[in-house]
Amino acid sequence: MKSFPIAALKEVLQTLVEASVDTGVADDTS
Repeated sequence: MKSFPIAALKEVLQTLVEASVDTGVADDTS
């Protein structure tokens, strides 16, 4: 698990956040 690139993890996380913002689910993160 340590070999998993942090950059890739952040990229996936950012994509999820952006998708949540589009649906209005992550309003508290802005």
